[in-house]
Formats: sequence, structure tokens, C-alpha cells
Amino acid sequence: MSNIVNVSVSVQQGATPSTLQQTGAIISQGATIGAQGSLTFLSSAASLTALLKGSQAITGATWSGGVMTITVSGGHSYPVSGSETEPLTIAGLTFTGQNPNGTFQATITSTTQFTYPLTLTPGTLGYSVAAVTNYDVAELTNQVAYYFAQGGTVGVYVLELGAGDPAQGVSALSAWITSNPAIVYAFLCPLYWDSEPTFITFASLYTNQNAETYFYLPVTAATWATYAGVKSVVMIASSPNAAATEFPAANVFSLPLNFQPSVVNKVPTGAYLFLYGPTQWPVNNSSIPVMETNNVNYAASGAEGGISNVILKKGVYADGSQLNHWYAVDWLHINAQLQLANAIINGANNRVNPLYYNQAGINTLQSVAQSVVNQGVSFGLFGGSPQVKAIPYAAYTAANPTDYGNGIYNGLSVTISTQQGFITITLGVVVSTLAP
Repeated sequence: MSNIVNVSVSVQQGATPSTLQQTGAIISQGATIGAQGSLTFLSSAASLTALLKGSQAITGATWSGGVMTITVSGGHSYPVSGSETEPLTIAGLTFTGQNPNGTFQATITSTTQFTYPLTLTPGTLGYSVAAVTNYDVAELTNQVAYYFAQGGTVGVYVLELGAGDPAQGVSALSAWITSNPAIVYAFLCPLYWDSEPTFITFASLYTNQNAETYFYLPVTAATWATYAGVKSVVMIASSPNAAATEFPAANVFSLPLNFQPSVVNKVPTGAYLFLYGPTQWPVNNSSIPVMETNNVNYAASGAEGGISNVILKKGVYADGSQLNHWYAVDWLHINAQLQLANAIINGANNRVNPLYYNQAGINTLQSVAQSVVNQGVSFGLFGGSPQVKAIPYAAYTAANPTDYGNGIYNGLSVTISTQQGFITITLGVVVSTLAP
């Protein structure tokens, strides 16, 4: 018997939310046991321990002419190129003269040996309990500790680029991003990268409006002006009073990754956010005006507002935009692309009401884009009531007849304004001496 009623069923799939803007990676150069190019997720500071590379026993130590030569057994795994240098920490050597222990920029001379300068003789040397550790191990430990000290709920990845100097690290990162596009939104860079000439060239490749890649960079006075104006870089300077173990760049790096915008969790602008752990810069330090001119972020006192917390100044990218600015632009680009693509794919699979390239189809896509913009307004990303405009079907196809044949429509547009915060306030006071 034939059916009286036949039901046509089309399956529609909602878009899985993008997590790109909650994805950050701390760069390691040989501090972990991970393979080169590996990306390992950390849910807490404690989860780093199992990933760290251990120390290596020293099996030989000699001094001659102001140079220490150290031998380790089994190979040290650092590249050997004739001029390769690595920051290495030596501990446990016994001596009767100048102290040979500490962190040095060592020159890798063979697969088992390296050298470092030591002006005076260390005298009689002993190495029965001595060991060498890659300085990056201590640095990565501090980076992870300060990231999680900020108190966010979003974990972080460690990207292992392999042992090497800053130039080799920059080259390895460039290759990794090329092979893994749109995987990581922000990277926390090691110390010493700020003075690497190839890094400024590399970072400048990500300054277009849709690059969606950022580098959080510890900087010093020598490099404050180097990156001013570079949109992809967020510069952070440690206080001159900070301990060597502090890594305030990790605190600032944590902030946007934990924005997680929603109706009840609106996005802040960046300036004056609390920082947990870093030492504040001394009030009226002569370097502060220079840092602010060059868009360098730093930890400051909240005492002006009667607050004991350390706060972030200036809360900007190196181009001077507040931290929420490019974040909001990226959010719109990511989510509009996601939702429009979702509507087109679902429309192609809707046998009841397919999405055609006609006025009705354009109206549907305009509505989808408008809903994304409206959501951004409700999340505090944009101000006002921005309206998505769409060139009518007849006008667009008449002006672009080949686009219609190729299924291309470039007629959607919207003008948005990101939210801005108060940076300085001036209160005008008139003092009157007139008698009442």
C-alpha cells in the first residue's frame, strides 16, 4: 500500500564554536623531552614536570686561557655548527679559584662538549656530582608558573622547537606556523628573542588585519623602540626590581586567552587589569615615559585608585591598540566566516528549502552575519548598533556577471567600532575666593 503522506527529512548541523582565541603556546627551545614541532597541552603548572628535560651528568671539566671546557656523556643533543651557542646552567662543580658554576652562553664545540668564558682559573676542579641543565628549562618553568598564577581557567600548550639559538628558534617557528596554520592564536616568546634581528622581520609578516597571530615578547630598554607600531607584537618589560625568576610576559599572555566572551562575561579593554605575581615598576621611574611612548606594557601600582593590587599598564599591542581591539576584530572574522560557511553548507543539504544564489539567499546570509555582529555587541566587543549591509541581487549580478556564474558574492559589509576604555581622566576644578 502506498503512503498517504511522505515526509522529506533534511539534516542540519550547527557550527562547533571556534576555540582558536583560547589557544596559546609557550615556546620552548630544548627544555622538554618532546620531539621538535610537538605541541603538548598543560592543564596546570604541575603538569609541566613530566615534560621537562632533566640534567646531564658532567664527566669532564677543564680550564685553559680563560675558557672552561665541559664534557657530558651520551651526547647533549644541541646542534653543532661551529658557532652554535646555548644558555646552559652549570651546577655542582667544586673549585678552589673562580666559581665556574652558573648560567653561561656556552659555545657548542662537539656532540659531547661545550665551552664558556671564565676569566680566572677555577683552580682544582671536581665534577663527581656536577650536572648541566639547559637554561630554557628554568625559563619554561617560570613562564608556566606565571601563566597559571594569573588565575585563568584556560590551559596552555608548550611548543617544542628544538634546541638552538634565537635565530634558529625563529626559523623553526616560521616553518611550524606555515605547516600548522590557524592552530595557535598567540605565542609566548623566550627571553633574548627581542634582540634577534630575524624576529622583527618575521613578526612583521603578521600585521595584516586578518593575520590572527600574536607574539608576546619580553623586551628590554635596548629593544623598546624596535617593535613600536608592529600590530602582531605585545611587548612586556620586567621591573628593574623584579627577581630573575619573574616572567610578567606570561601574565599578560594569559589575559586575552582567558577573555572567553559571553553575555555575562564581557571583554575588558586591557588597561589596568590586575596582574598576580609580577613586581611593579618603581613609581616615577625615568624609563616609564619612554616605555609608554613605545607601547611597552609593564606592571604598575594600583595605589592611585586606593588598590593594593599590581595592575597592567598600558594594555596594548605594539601598534598602540588596546588589547580588546584586534581581539574583537579577530572574533568577528572567525565567527562570521564560521557561521556563514555553516549556513551555506546546511543550505546545500536542505532539500526542502535550498539556499540559492538569489535575493532570498542573500537575505539569509545577511541575517546570519547580522546575528554574529549582534552577538559581538552583547559580548562587549563592539559599540553601538552596527548594521550588516547587502548589495541587492539584481544590482550585484548586473555589476558582476562573472561572479554569479562562479558562485561568488562579495556584497556583505559592516562597519564596526571596538569598545575603548578610559586611559586618563581630567577633572576641571574652579576655585573661588569670592565671599558668600
